[in-house]
Amino acid sequence: MIRWTKSKEKYETLIDALNEYYPKYIPPLMARIFDGVEREETFKPLDFAFPRTNLNVIQQLTRLLDAMIDPEGTQDADTIECTFIYAIVWSLGSCLTTESKKVFEELLKKVAGRHVPTPVFDYYYDYNKTAPIKNWSSWDKHDLRYIPPPDGKFSKILVPTVDTKRFSFLLGLMVKEKYPCMFVGESGTAKSVIISNYLASLPADNYMRLNINFSSRTTSLDLQTTIEDNIDKRSGRVFGPKIIGKKLIICIDDLHMPKVDTYGTQQPIALLKFLIERGYLYERGGNLDMKIIKETQYVSALLPPSVATLVDPRLLSLYATFNLMFPSHENLQRIYNSILKTHVNPFPPDIIEAVEKITECTLKLYKQIVDQLPRTPVKFHYIFNLRDLSRIYEGMTRSTIDKFTTKEQFVRLWRNECTRVFSDRLITEEDRKLVCEKMIPDLVKSTFDECFEFAMKEPLLFGDYTTAQPAELDYIDPRLYEDCKDFESVKTKFDRLLADYNDDEKMKEMNLVLFNDALEHLTKIHRIIRFPRGHALLVGYGGSGKQSLTRLSSYTAGYKIFMIQLTRGYKEKEFREDLKKLFEMLVEAPALFLFTDSHVIEEGFLELINNLLTIGMVPALFDEEGKKAMIDKIRAEAIKKGIADTKEDMWNYFLEKTKDNLHIVLAMSPAGDTLRIRCRNFPGLISSTSIDWFFSWPE
Repeated sequence: MIRWTKSKEKYETLIDALNEYYPKYIPPLMARIFDGVEREETFKPLDFAFPRTNLNVIQQLTRLLDAMIDPEGTQDADTIECTFIYAIVWSLGSCLTTESKKVFEELLKKVAGRHVPTPVFDYYYDYNKTAPIKNWSSWDKHDLRYIPPPDGKFSKILVPTVDTKRFSFLLGLMVKEKYPCMFVGESGTAKSVIISNYLASLPADNYMRLNINFSSRTTSLDLQTTIEDNIDKRSGRVFGPKIIGKKLIICIDDLHMPKVDTYGTQQPIALLKFLIERGYLYERGGNLDMKIIKETQYVSALLPPSVATLVDPRLLSLYATFNLMFPSHENLQRIYNSILKTHVNPFPPDIIEAVEKITECTLKLYKQIVDQLPRTPVKFHYIFNLRDLSRIYEGMTRSTIDKFTTKEQFVRLWRNECTRVFSDRLITEEDRKLVCEKMIPDLVKSTFDECFEFAMKEPLLFGDYTTAQPAELDYIDPRLYEDCKDFESVKTKFDRLLADYNDDEKMKEMNLVLFNDALEHLTKIHRIIRFPRGHALLVGYGGSGKQSLTRLSSYTAGYKIFMIQLTRGYKEKEFREDLKKLFEMLVEAPALFLFTDSHVIEEGFLELINNLLTIGMVPALFDEEGKKAMIDKIRAEAIKKGIADTKEDMWNYFLEKTKDNLHIVLAMSPAGDTLRIRCRNFPGLISSTSIDWFFSWPE
């Protein structure tokens, strides 16, 4: 801290203020946090949700002060003290547990001897020298209006909340000062969403972005290859972003995932630490030349050590770290009410009035499922988080006023989406009965008693295939999501579609008997792949019909199917070449990539699948010539849509289009421990898919 203060010593007013506030605040707070000592009394040291050292938090304090304090001393002493307090809150207190934050807050108020708002983590101090009145302001006083994305894509929705505003602001401070920033939090705390939306808001003229998702198979070479694929030589040994004048922000998600090697090292982590700390790396092979990398910044997200591997503390010390807690009940209500109310605005009044009750029921159901269906080694995929709530609401926003005109129909739709998202992954009849015959009926009965009989009718079959005619190439299908009524009408429709499929010369004939369970799975698979960026994980033993039903669902949706063809000596190089062919298809139209466990010749194949699921692209898949060929295919279309004819903008358009057009269906067997281990090593297999668990067919 003294060394940092010396760098400001020419600003006399600022130095005088800091020399007063440092001994006032830091020693007593540090003693209580790390040693449990307060005014000669001894207590238990405060608990961290994420481990930090005294040096780490002081370094983070100086970084926040750098970002907020005007070094020329135009701020008065009171403003400097309040800014100092705010920086203390988000450095010394940023990674404390909820209970420890309360103790920290009480001590901070005692030490300050002045007004500090409560809870202080929900306030910010407007330090801006242009502000007419400098004062503490609550984050919930910010403009938190929800504005739907112009193109209506659910993947682009972000409902502003106190958390998104607060952590976007802190991330902005770190980006402004070019400091690495890290968000820590359990699944569902919106780490990735906040980072993604903040980076998307940065001016495209000044910043470029590189997304990297780590998995257990990520190597240091993978990391280096991905970074080198996004930089160009400037002069001599100096490299930088491909477009001069722009900064490259490298955003790394699942930082904790790389496996620990024999020597206790996570190799990608070791390389990343070296690169951030020293600003250069050495080329692999050749002359091992040094590559000095300029104009790059680092933003990362990871799970806390309570649920994941603890990353090397030497790397963590290089980041400003902020711990995100699970959103409050009030925030969740606000998020999902905002999405659904905006969607049903043109619907009848009784549907609009039901929105808040539906959200309350959804949150109650979610809490019950989390409490009563815990994850176990056998039920390794019982991971329920905010992604599941979002999938429910994405399904509900597919409703149209043409097909849903009464509250009864809308409540039935809600029941369907909850059943699909929560129940379809469950692996025992007891668990499914608990959700489908106890939890959901109880909520419908207690909240929408007048709709109970209609909403609970069986079977529960929703889709947009009732008007599908894929054999008629000129036919324009309205694709309206609706209740498909009964098995008889659904069987009639799919029998006709199966006949059309078998009449198609390009298709290999399938002899399927479409009994009720098969029709139910057909409807589930079709529903998943009809979502934009919808991917499915189908789990069942061999012969359960996963591949056949996927083929018919894909045909019904109007998608081409892509599968790899295994040959002798088929390795990752050949797999990458096949993936290039897949992207050539995706440029033209939506396609379904069917990948089975028999295709996993090497576990490294799943690393590429994990990347496709999480970021929609395999790093370093295309060289410069390949990128140019892909851009040429979409250039005319992109220009018509107003996209600037630059290499970067065209490539981003290509990535967005192929993400929207890609649908992956993984057909896996639950036999043994293989699937459990793969899902642990490659988190995208669960987090980025909707799961449909196949039971044995009835006799």
